[in-house]
Parts: sequence; C-alpha cells; structure tokens
Amino acid sequence: STKFRMRGSCLFAVLLLTLTTVYAGNRPFTEAESVAFGFSAGFSNDMVLQRGPGQASVYGFGPTPAMITVSGVNSTGGPVDYSVVPAATSPVAWKALLHPAEQGGDYTITASSALVTAPTPSAVRATLVRVTFGDVYLCSGQSNMALSTFYTFSADTIKQEIENGKYANLRLFRYGAMEANTTLMSFSPRWATSLGSTAEDPSNSWLNTTAAIIQPPAEAIGTPVAPQKSPLQIFSATCLYFGVELIDALGEGGPPIGLIQTAVGGSTIEAWMSNETLRQCTDMLAPKAGIGGGSKEFPFMQHQPAALYYGYITPWVNMTIAGWVWYQGENNVAGVMGNSATQSGYGCELSVMVSAWRSIWSVAPNTTEHLAPFGIATLAAGGSEGADQHMAGMRWSQTGNYGYWNNAALPNTFGSQEYDLGDPWASTGAGDGNKLNEFGNATACCLLWNSSKKADNSACTDQNQHGVCGDPFQCALPDPKTGKYGPNCSVWNASLWSKTLVDLAPLVRLNSPSGIAGNNYMGGIHPRLKRPVGRRLAVAAVNLIPRYKLLAAATFPGQDAQTGPTLSGCSLTSSGKLELRFNQTLLGTEGLALRPFESNMSDWANRLDSSHKVLRKTDSMGLMACTATGTAPPDPNAPPMNATTCACQSWAVFSDNRTKQTVQYCEVGPGWQPTPEAFPLINRLPVHDFVSPFQVQWTAIPVEPSNGGSLAVDSNLAILGGQEVLAIRLAWPIFSLKVGRADDGCCPTQATYIGVEPCIPGNCPLYSSVSELPANPFFAVVSGGHCACSSPQSCSDGR
Repeated sequence: STKFRMRGSCLFAVLLLTLTTVYAGNRPFTEAESVAFGFSAGFSNDMVLQRGPGQASVYGFGPTPAMITVSGVNSTGGPVDYSVVPAATSPVAWKALLHPAEQGGDYTITASSALVTAPTPSAVRATLVRVTFGDVYLCSGQSNMALSTFYTFSADTIKQEIENGKYANLRLFRYGAMEANTTLMSFSPRWATSLGSTAEDPSNSWLNTTAAIIQPPAEAIGTPVAPQKSPLQIFSATCLYFGVELIDALGEGGPPIGLIQTAVGGSTIEAWMSNETLRQCTDMLAPKAGIGGGSKEFPFMQHQPAALYYGYITPWVNMTIAGWVWYQGENNVAGVMGNSATQSGYGCELSVMVSAWRSIWSVAPNTTEHLAPFGIATLAAGGSEGADQHMAGMRWSQTGNYGYWNNAALPNTFGSQEYDLGDPWASTGAGDGNKLNEFGNATACCLLWNSSKKADNSACTDQNQHGVCGDPFQCALPDPKTGKYGPNCSVWNASLWSKTLVDLAPLVRLNSPSGIAGNNYMGGIHPRLKRPVGRRLAVAAVNLIPRYKLLAAATFPGQDAQTGPTLSGCSLTSSGKLELRFNQTLLGTEGLALRPFESNMSDWANRLDSSHKVLRKTDSMGLMACTATGTAPPDPNAPPMNATTCACQSWAVFSDNRTKQTVQYCEVGPGWQPTPEAFPLINRLPVHDFVSPFQVQWTAIPVEPSNGGSLAVDSNLAILGGQEVLAIRLAWPIFSLKVGRADDGCCPTQATYIGVEPCIPGNCPLYSSVSELPANPFFAVVSGGHCACSSPQSCSDGR
C-alpha cells in the first residue's frame, strides 16, 4: 500500500499505528492476550545487530518503553553507555533506532516499560545480553533453503571445524522450519510479534556456534532411543555454508555474521510476495490446493499468495540487515517462466519481489540500504518437481532474464549457478532403498522390478545385479554383508575433481551424511552438496560488495569474478570454428577454465520414451549446436527451417482430414504449428516422441582454447560436416532421457546413468579460472556468422 512508500520522520507512526491489531492463526488478537511485553521475535541474547554506517533497530510489543538503554564495550574495549527514546507509540508495538556501531563489541540492551495490570502498575523489563554488531543476512525460500545441515555431505566436517575453534563469530536464528507452521502464517502483516519470541519461549533464541553444536539429550521414541539433532544440524545448510564461507573469505578482519533462517518447504514465490506486489506481474502460478499440508484455517498456505510474506517476512522488515539470500523455484517450475522485460511469469515475480522487499526494509532512513545486496541461488539438477522442460527457462528467469546478475532488472544482486551440483548419486539411489529421483526408476534393477512387479529383489538377481532397488550395482554404498562395492563399479578417481570441490570427494565416496549411510531428505530434489552452494554465493557476494572486496584481497587472492563466464558474442572463423567470447568485466581478472566434458555422444545414455523404447541420444548440459538436414512438413504455410525451431522441446502429431496425411508439429516450444485455420480440420493423435519434422539435429561440440585470447574458446564444428549452425546453447537442456525428464546435469554418460559411477560435481565444460564458478547458461541464435540472444539478454558484442 502507499503508506509503505512514505519517508522521513513520520515513518514510525505510519508503521506502528497499523499495529493496533496483529494476527495469529486466522483471528485477530492483541499481543496482550499472549505475552504482555517484550522484544519481537528475532531479538534475544547472543544476537547480531547490523553494524554501521546505518542504525540498527530494536522493536517489540506491549506498552511503549520509557527508555531503551545500551551499555557494554565496543570492539576496542571502550565503554558504551547511552539511552534512546522510542520514536513512536502504539497500543501494542514500539520501535527505536540505536546509535551506529562498529563491528564487534559486547552489549546489553534493556527496554523498560510500565504495564498496567489490576490492581496496580507493575514495572516490566526486557533485556538482551551478549549482543554484538556485524552483518545480518536473512535466508528465505523453499525446501532447498530449509534443508537442514544434517542431510549434507559436509555435516560432520563443519561440526569438527567448529569444535576446533573456527567460526566463533557466527550466530544463528531459526524462524520456522521445513514444514509449514500454521501458527506463524498470517493473512495480514505482523510487524511485531510475540510468536516465536523468547518472551513466549526462551528456546527461541540466537545461538553462537559453540551452543549450536550441542546435542540435546536423547528422547525415548519407541526402541531404541532416538538421538536428537543439534541446533546446527537442523539449521539451513545453504544459509549456514554461505555464512562460514563468507567468514573464510573475509579473514580475521571480517565482521561477525548473523544468519536468520525463514524458509518453508514446498512454497511458491507467490506466497512470499505481498498482495500489492503480486499485482505487478501476469502469468503467475495459481495456488495448488491439496499439496503440501496445512490446516482447516490455513489450507496449503505455502501455496497461497502472500501467506508467507505476511507471516514469515513482515516480522523482520523493521530489522536493519545487510542483505538477503534466496533459494526457491522448485514449486514454480511447472508454471510460466516468463520474462522481466514483459512483466510476466517468474522472471517478473522475482525482480519485483526483490524490489518490494528492499523498499519496505529501507523505509526508515539510515537503516537497511535501499539497494542492499540480494543473493540468488539457481536450481540444481533434480530440482524441477517433474517439469524439467522448464529448467533452462527457470534459471534464465532467476537472473531476471539477463543471463547474469547485477543488471537492470535485478540491480546489486549476486548469484550462484548450481546446475552442476545435483546429487552425485541421484541416478542410482542412495543405497538405502530410497531412489534419489525419478531417474532411479530407470536403473536396470528398477526397470526390471517395475516390469515384473516382483515384491522382492529377485528381478535384480535374475540379471546378476545384487543390491537394493536404486543402487543395483552397489556403487553408491558397499554391500552391507561384505563391506565391498560391486564388481561393476568404476574405479574411484579423485584426481578428476576440480580444485574447489576435491575436498568433497571422500565425503561423496563415503556417502554417509551425519554418519548415516545414504542419508538424504526426499531424494535428489534436495542435493546434498550444499557447502559449494554457500561458497559460490560467498564468492559472488565478496566481489559485489566493496567493503568485502577490500577485506578479501589478502585471503581470497585472484578470486574476483562476480559470476561465471557470461557469453558476450560469437563469430564463425575462416578455419571452420565458432569462437565464443565472454564478458571480461564480470570475470574480473580471472580467465576461463575448461573441464574434460564428454562430448562423444556415442557414450551417452540412451533416451527412453514412455514405454521404455530406446530412442536416439539427444541432449546434455554441454555445448550443443543445432543444424537442419531435412525439409519442412507438408503445409504450404510452414516457414522455412530456422533457429527458432531448434528450441522445440516436444513434437506431436495430427492427421489431416483433407489429405489424410499425418503431420508432426511442435507441441511445446516455438517451432512450427498448424495454422489456426487448419485446426478445425485435423484430428490430434496421442503424443509420442517423434523425430523432428525439420530433421533438427542437436550435436555436442567439443570446446577448446581459442587463439583469440584468454576470454574466448573455440568450438570445433568439423563434427557437423559443413552443415550450417542455426543455434547454440550451453547448460540449457530442452530434451529428455525419459518423457517429461530433461537431461539436466553434467554427466550424460551411460555409466553415470545406470549407477556404476557418480556424477562428479563441477563437471560441465566451462568455469572461471580461479574461483571455478560455472558458466551462465545461454541459448543463442547464430545469424550472419554472429550470435544473438533473446531480449533483454545481449550476446551480440554490440552488433
């Protein structure tokens, strides 16, 4: 609403006078019904408040305090002692801004009020101790943000690092959990709340890392006694690893880092946007009733527009913070990916949500910066919720459709591509009987089991494949009886791993997060490689934020790319090659690094149709070139073959009642379709996988260093036999191994597909040379010997 756009001295009156009523459940109540007085949720002992140059805020519920006092010592040991008066009053809420503070220090903050209770007034005091100042980040999104550290390969490693004294300047606060909490949800803003506060429950508090690793006492739940997870184990893995990697990058001079987790599994972006913001975009995803839990009062709230914004976001908008980290999209992949330039779909929604969050957080002058950094993680392989055909479009929209971050649609943003960080054992299963994604059903054991419907494992035994369904060759985990891996497993070779990921190789080989063999949460949709996600986000943040970059110069030498290689242009050379050029500004001083990607399509896994019929090999995340060798379908209105048709994702067929001919057309994608006049005269037939009527052929192209310089690579087109290149794409899957499943990963080989070896992370063709950030995906038309990308992305080198 317009009141949130007001600036200046009237701010607090505007915000707080709306607080006469706050909401719990689906009924209005005043905070006095719950807890009489206290700091709002998110304020507790051991917390981190935002350091200067802005002013940190404190706020809460109940009668307005007469005074807020701040005492303690700053980072140099100097005494601090002052008081501030809250800037506004309301019947149920209050807020005050503190003096700007340098990083560090140890403070006590006290709010004192007079609560009128029958029969006499009573003094009420709320106090926060061991408070420090640093940089505070709010981490939000859906299940891959909510996924707990417990399920990640690095779970035990980070615990050991903390036990050895690292990350003492990291503090954590968790608001809600993976499952939707209907108590925290709301249909209206909740600017200050006792729900989830220490006033309501002392355990709702910030924790330093020493406290976070403490294991609670075991709880008797049946037999045997069930161990309880530590606060660190249940905290958001992506958020945690972003924090620790940021601390590593900034070195000893870095500030304390405070991390706030507020994420809900299975949520859509629409649930995280206000009603006003939602009106700015078209083609939004409709709520899906019946999915993801809820209650009678709050049915499936994580899919309801604005429900999580009002319940999980508004309690934080008065808090001064450094920025945000966002990891979401899985439950939107089935929708319209859209474009920020046309104000449609996810591309629009993400850009306007970022803008709206920044606007409301920065309403008060000298608090959260109006363009505070906003971090975005794209979806990893396996995160499509069954709509893999849209994954390339989703990742493009997660950049505001510019193909990189910090652009006109998403200014001052940093991001991380994760397409090469799918679960390494996703195609095999974890070895615990739980297939890690739908590819698990395509392993030989599961195909046999599905066809025979045998209740036991004899379908595997019949083919000399021993082990549980999902890991038929026992390569993800050894045989529990012998302790040995299966005889068909590929030889483990850690030398194939890149330098920034090789430390994970033994953990992936062990495949036992938190000491539990095959431990995972709901399969490959939640990849367990979350520490490298945090590292990539931290690298991008450091190279975006000026005061971080100054600090990191010594501890982070050479890693100054803001993002991975980003296509800036291409040209056909006289030697029969296609030279690809990349944006130097975004790479900083870094160059390009090529990885040994398998471009020999004869070694790729076969594509299967819905009846498991083997079709030709088709797709990968590598560099692919589109050519045409045939003719158009028998329709006089059909256009000549062009690059647009290269993007067709699936073909259908109809029979023409006039000619009795069977005609194929592009059902999903921009390729040829029958003219509107022809539709009344045709009979649609069942959809199957068909060879393109244009004989479109996508071919994997080897990538090699270019003679044109360090910021270019050559693709050798000799494999195309002189055919004209119509389009190229990298990390942009459009076809599928099975119907409805795209080749959305960096390991297209048969060996990975059947499960005799893992998909090694970081195994796509192109990265930045030092920080090893993966190339940003692109789809480009090749016309007149040069590249052109869809607007607003530009890859024409100014041509």
